Amino acid sequence: MSSSLPSDSSPDRSDQAEQLPSVPVADRVNYLFSTHLSPRGRPYTLKEVHKGTGGELSLAWLSGLRNGRFETPSGDKLQVLAAFFGVEIGYFFGGHPTPPPAARPPLATTDEELQHALGKPGLRDLAVRLSNLSPRELSSLVLIEANIYDTQGRAQLALAAAVQAEELSAAAGQERIAAEALRLQARAKGLLAQFEEAIALAQASATLYDGLGVPREALHSRRIVALNLWRMGHFSESIALHRRNLQETRRLRWTDQQAWTLLGLGGNLHFQGDLDAAERCFLETLALAHQLKDYALIVAAEYHMASVWAERAWLAAESGDDNERDGARAEALERFQQTITLAQEQGQDQMILFTAVDLAVALAQWGEIERARSFIALAEQTLVRVEEHVAARGWTLLSKAEVDLAAGDAESALRHINEALPLLEKGAPPALAQAHRVAALVYTARAEPVLAAPHWEASLAAAANQGQVLEEKRTRRAREGS
Repeated sequence: MSSSLPSDSSPDRSDQAEQLPSVPVADRVNYLFSTHLSPRGRPYTLKEVHKGTGGELSLAWLSGLRNGRFETPSGDKLQVLAAFFGVEIGYFFGGHPTPPPAARPPLATTDEELQHALGKPGLRDLAVRLSNLSPRELSSLVLIEANIYDTQGRAQLALAAAVQAEELSAAAGQERIAAEALRLQARAKGLLAQFEEAIALAQASATLYDGLGVPREALHSRRIVALNLWRMGHFSESIALHRRNLQETRRLRWTDQQAWTLLGLGGNLHFQGDLDAAERCFLETLALAHQLKDYALIVAAEYHMASVWAERAWLAAESGDDNERDGARAEALERFQQTITLAQEQGQDQMILFTAVDLAVALAQWGEIERARSFIALAEQTLVRVEEHVAARGWTLLSKAEVDLAAGDAESALRHINEALPLLEKGAPPALAQAHRVAALVYTARAEPVLAAPHWEASLAAAANQGQVLEEKRTRRAREGS
């Protein structure tokens, strides 16, 4: 089973300490109230926050804060409020503009809904304040909007906001905002499977950051270049760029960038079948991630460790070592389940989906079909929230085909693999070796060897072209046993 998630695709917030406009604290607080849902599925009320903070924040103080009556609110009380909403206290002063991806209310989707929303006194007042912002302030706020959509995996909305932020930054002469906007455009283009455009935008961002004398951010943008080279199946180029980036992060002791770069390098090495080297990268990533308390990074590294152990379980099964196989399966299962739990706690939909489909395929291969179907169901539920992600749709369909095939349902498997192939050709070329192998097995199960033959060849060719040693081995073993 191949790891299906690009190693650097989880939203990385190491770069969000942007210089932001002097937006009033009241507006920042009201934003938290409007974008975080209570267990009732609605924005929090003052009473709920009062109770949720153990009474430390009085109703009168919360009301005054939201209405702008405190020019310099108590730092201790703001710390309590920040902890309640799960943000850093620097958020209220511009250091951490984007709240975490907690459950957010649905956005207005029609003019009528928007008019209704703006009819509310708090939002109407906020809209009036926003209309008086300078181009610099407005470009910063639109950049925050783009970051939020990026965190949510809503590529089209993130792209539109990032383009607008870039345009506004040009009018304001804010090159740093423009550089970040270009990088966000690159991230969105990557999710939309427009890889060459993503690479060009990320390179432009890196060049702009270099010109501004911000090498740390330039390196972050080059990581996006490496990620999209991976997505295109250009592993050697991606590995070379990751290694150069890693040398720079170690030399300059940029721990956060070092950790994310190690994750990307490990993902490439994993796809090329060097499981030991990949594991070393992931273990170092995990150590740094815990040091940094970067939970998105912890989730991503745990996912990749689980995938490594799933590969080892397959190799042990092939060699006939039942004890090693069972131990590797147990390790993989524990790490997959832990990753899903952590991703759900953090609201990381992409990580939930990719972990669920990889675990489903592993369980199907281990003969646990019903458990596999439960994780396919989880992936499909999650896919609704990231449906713009072309690769996610393709991987989900591919995994459904594998589970169908393991269950003996060749007809459903054929339908799903035929839907998956064009999506993977566009959005995830590294998946093609696996996808064509599944197609070949489906046609073999249907007693149609003539139709299976070109898929066997396509699988081997894709694996050879991209240096996917384990995928080539899997395909040869599968063809021999068919």
